[in-house]
Amino acid sequence: MDIYVRLRTGTYTIQPVAGRYVENRTGFINRMHSHPVYHLMYIAGGEGTFDVNHSVTRAATGMLYMISPNEPHRFEASQDRPMSNYAATFVLRDEDGKPADIPFFDLIEEYAGTPLPASVRRSPCSIPTYLQHEVAEGFRQAIEQGESPSRDVDTKLRIIGLIFRLADVMSRIGRAQSGRSQRSAVAKLLQFIETNLHRPLTLEELADHIHVTPNYLCRMFKRETGASPRQYVQRLRMEKAMERLVYTEETVYAIAEQLGYENASYFSRVFRAEQGVPPSVFRALEKG
Repeated sequence: MDIYVRLRTGTYTIQPVAGRYVENRTGFINRMHSHPVYHLMYIAGGEGTFDVNHSVTRAATGMLYMISPNEPHRFEASQDRPMSNYAATFVLRDEDGKPADIPFFDLIEEYAGTPLPASVRRSPCSIPTYLQHEVAEGFRQAIEQGESPSRDVDTKLRIIGLIFRLADVMSRIGRAQSGRSQRSAVAKLLQFIETNLHRPLTLEELADHIHVTPNYLCRMFKRETGASPRQYVQRLRMEKAMERLVYTEETVYAIAEQLGYENASYFSRVFRAEQGVPPSVFRALEKG
């Protein structure tokens, strides 16, 4: 019985080829070769050297290799640290029965329902420790050999289950990396704002500083700080203004100029709207 996979590029049938877990491998495993199948390999222990598409990497525990059809590859396990790995291979066939040549990450994105960051769209992928058990379990289920009359269908469903699981794992890694990247960008922007409070700051300039669009900046900034960029800048200027009114003898005009306001009158209007009293009255009340 065929199991159909519907993608944007068409409808395909899935054909499992092989699945296994091999322990304590050492030395040469295979020579450089390619084939029209998807080859998924997860390193459960030990080390090795993998050459995929003429890019050589050190294979270690937690590394996930996702090899698309017709990508040349070869594997070699360490002599000193024998390698154990899961492997699953399958073919997607188009409506004419020909093997499909869709990059694996395009397939993953279809299942995930969302684009993956560029940092995740590459093989091998280092699986974080907290997700390694989930990936290993996905492979264990995919290579399990059932004894039921519908064994062929079960095997196909297990492969699809593995693809779904990997799509979920890759999406979670992508979201985590995106979150760290956003926090880093906002931290960089907060420092820029602090340094440039003495002059007018536009939304476009702030967005350009971290290479994003103004709309994206507003969403990201509010998610990280709870305020819009404009609200944050105004709040920070008010805090600095109150400090200077209380702890210095600077004039209202000088404070307005140092905090990037157009003129003292505009600064006074904004201050009164925020604090309920003009700057001069605030200073008098605070100093008693």
